[in-house]
Amino acid sequence: LPPSTEIRVDAREGGRVVEILANEEEALWGEILEWSPGRRFRMTWQPGRSADMPTEVDVTFTPLGNGCRVELVHMGFEAYDNGAEIKAMYDDGWALLVGTLYAQAALPVH
Repeated sequence: LPPSTEIRVDAREGGRVVEILANEEEALWGEILEWSPGRRFRMTWQPGRSADMPTEVDVTFTPLGNGCRVELVHMGFEAYDNGAEIKAMYDDGWALLVGTLYAQAALPVH
């Protein structure tokens, strides 16, 4: 696949989350199931897979002092024969992605 250029989020329940590839094609990541800004974001998760067997990602935000606690739960792997293997791969990937995003957000603005 060509590299991605952006991620588009139709920020509403029923909205789509798509990756825009360098060749301008869209790759569907999933559909938003719950959109509660500042509290919760829940979506189906199916990049590279059939829409009839998505997993689900649930992200909650809990106020904590001057910041917030972000909790990401990725579930629904039991539908796959190799679900434990897929889950382990995502556990590592989510940690890397969220850690990278946090590090970028913490950088000072110039």
